Amino acid sequence: DVNWAIAAPRYIQHAQLPSFFTLITLQHLLELPVDEDIDFKTFADSLIKKSSLVWSIENQKTARIILHSLIENTVIIPQLEFGILETIYQPHEKYGKSHTQLTHIKINKFGHGLLKTLQEIVFL
Repeated sequence: DVNWAIAAPRYIQHAQLPSFFTLITLQHLLELPVDEDIDFKTFADSLIKKSSLVWSIENQKTARIILHSLIENTVIIPQLEFGILETIYQPHEKYGKSHTQLTHIKINKFGHGLLKTLQEIVFL
């Protein structure tokens, strides 16, 4: 198994993703509607729930932010680089225009087809 959490920022690199995270993520991405904007926080929260991801700290609001960052860095950004997903960043709710945050993702037809092919190869 590959620990994709190493692709995350330094402060969360010691995270360990469950071995089944990749398959759950693939299935979750394939369930998304094609060419429609999807709210990133809704997507991330759903993936966190499906994969039972936890960050064991007392402040659960901070834990959620960390897990969202982990998903952005290990799921979204790599797929953006491969052309599977498109992203929308907007000024951060708290910090304004000097900082942006991921607000929406969109899986395109090419990306959906590529992920579908990957699923067929993995589940042979």
